[in-house]
Amino acid sequence: MTEKKPTSLADNLAGGSKYTAQPHANQGSEADFSKIKTKLEDFKKKLVKKFPFIVSLGILPVNAAQFFEEDENIPKEELTHKPLHIIMIIPEEQYKNLAKIKPEVVKLVKESGEHLWVHIKTAEVDLWNYGLDSKFEFIDAISASFPLHDNGFLGALRVANIHKSLVLNWLNVGRIRYVATYAIGGSLVRGTADKTSDVDTFVIIDDTDVKRMSRVELLEKLRGKIVYDFMKEATALAGVKNILNVQVYLLTDFWQNVKDAQPVMFTFIRDGVPLYDRGTFIPWKRLLQMGKIRPSPEAIDLYMKEGDRTEEIIKRRMMDAMVDIYFGVVTPTQSMMMLAGHMPPVPKTIVEEVKKALVDGEKVMTMKDLAILEKAVKNYKDYEHGKLKEISGKEIDDLLKDSKDYIKKMKEIREKL
Repeated sequence: MTEKKPTSLADNLAGGSKYTAQPHANQGSEADFSKIKTKLEDFKKKLVKKFPFIVSLGILPVNAAQFFEEDENIPKEELTHKPLHIIMIIPEEQYKNLAKIKPEVVKLVKESGEHLWVHIKTAEVDLWNYGLDSKFEFIDAISASFPLHDNGFLGALRVANIHKSLVLNWLNVGRIRYVATYAIGGSLVRGTADKTSDVDTFVIIDDTDVKRMSRVELLEKLRGKIVYDFMKEATALAGVKNILNVQVYLLTDFWQNVKDAQPVMFTFIRDGVPLYDRGTFIPWKRLLQMGKIRPSPEAIDLYMKEGDRTEEIIKRRMMDAMVDIYFGVVTPTQSMMMLAGHMPPVPKTIVEEVKKALVDGEKVMTMKDLAILEKAVKNYKDYEHGKLKEISGKEIDDLLKDSKDYIKKMKEIREKL
């Protein structure tokens, strides 16, 4: 029975997906890769010793050789030897030394006795120009390269690219293309990603033909699959410790946020690099660079008003802190009253009942301790009745100090009771 192909985004949401791995160096087994790695171990050690700034070294998949050869116009006489293609990633600041680096690399290649061709790329410009030029197959190949040396950059790129493949396999079927953009940002784009770096990715889904599902429901379903299920699967397949941070946006919402001048969107468009794009992200990036994407006057006014609200927000948070301190004093007091055999008193009568039971009765509490409770209760009552409208930072500090002393006293009372 032939499996029915999805015809809508809703169909895709109900389906599963499997990751199709990219073939590695010689499309052989893991043992074959290990043999190649062993043969190149001496070459790798000498190269890393000579250039300790190397970010990553990897063997490119054999099925990617042709487009790398064509991209760099490698001489035909070199190709007759069917060289093994090595990707060497260096920091951008070393680009100025490329003329000195290349001859040394060629020398080490000759000394190795192997037929190698080393592609030297910078982590911040050369690699990401492939994405900006829509040459996504190059990034796919680099992410699938077999690592000889890696400070974590290749691993971070690999987990992002596997996650991308899972998303595309799920939502892009046949002629249907629901993924508008899959892009990366953060330390990976800056070329500084290591084995512990978070990997920031952004997925934009075209929702313009979705009519039978609300945006909220659609986004919830997408996030459940893309963020949680695929994130775990990609991390397991990549075999890295990097944490994937996946942001999922609907195309209509994303564009509205851009119009509203949301800083996250502007930063994403400015700094992000697409690993896949259907023709939306790169034009946005160009328009932003040209100054054609500008926030509306309404958005500017809205952001200006946020400054005016700062004092109001701070005052509210100070009052919230006072309320937290109140509950931090009252709740343990009610606990001690129960331990002493009484019903937990309500806030309205707690001071009188505690004085009668713990100060006058059990004599385990002093009037000084009671004064802290009384002050906390009074502040809260005044706040409830609208008498206390703001409280200073110094007052909060004093209340917090008193509450710490009070809690310490409650613990002592517990031991006595």
